[in-house]
Amino acid sequence: MSTHACYIIYGTLKILERRMKRLFVFLLCLPGLNFAQTPEDLRSRIGYYSISAYEPQSGPIAAAPAPQRADGEIGVSISDIFGHLSSLNRKTPASINVSRSGSTIIIESVLKDAYSDAYKYGDVAFLIGNLDNDWTKDEWTRYYEVAKWLVNKGFRVVINPVAMITDIKATVQDQKTKAIIWSSHGSKDGYIYDAGENAVPTGVFAERAGSNLKQIVVSACHSNVMVNKYSFPAGTRITHWTGTTTSDALFDYLISDDWNPTTFGTNKP
Repeated sequence: MSTHACYIIYGTLKILERRMKRLFVFLLCLPGLNFAQTPEDLRSRIGYYSISAYEPQSGPIAAAPAPQRADGEIGVSISDIFGHLSSLNRKTPASINVSRSGSTIIIESVLKDAYSDAYKYGDVAFLIGNLDNDWTKDEWTRYYEVAKWLVNKGFRVVINPVAMITDIKATVQDQKTKAIIWSSHGSKDGYIYDAGENAVPTGVFAERAGSNLKQIVVSACHSNVMVNKYSFPAGTRITHWTGTTTSDALFDYLISDDWNPTTFGTNKP
């Protein structure tokens, strides 16, 4: 037999081999043959045979490295935020306590008096919706400093870093709530978004609002459009910004002489 004929036979056999392997992959997918017991098993078997039917499998490809947080960045992990605020509280001599209940971080006085005595002005609630996961320790430190000032004034501070629509409703309807500071992404059409990236309903801030709620601060881009789209309780002060904004603008307001929620008076039963 000539060398040329041998090459032809060899080539034909290789083609048949590849086709048989492809046929075997097809048979693996037929449930009646029960070759693969689970979807994971099926995927692993198909992956192996589909590669070997064409070219030898190369060495493992290194996975892309996980993105690293920037120095000082803690994102919106509640455990990280709570740990950072607790650490600040241990380092700073202050008569306040930092605790956690689910997704909520509570900053309050260490006084053991009844709620109405220790927090005669009620709660200031910081609700944080959908924001980029890049908040730094510096920003959460500013929250702590504002909270410490509020507690010394006679408030209790409630911070929810992953506020959902249900959290907004509960806070609005709570008789203890004096002021709500809302932070999230906004949009040119006026909608704001909760931590699950759900558009917040336009009536949520007015639905059965507690009688002690006196101010709502909206820190979101295009919040000037938002306040015309959403409903609010009658007599409630609404604070907002025009166009795009940042957390710097919010904290500039919170530490300014323009903001002193004690002027709304003590909470009524």
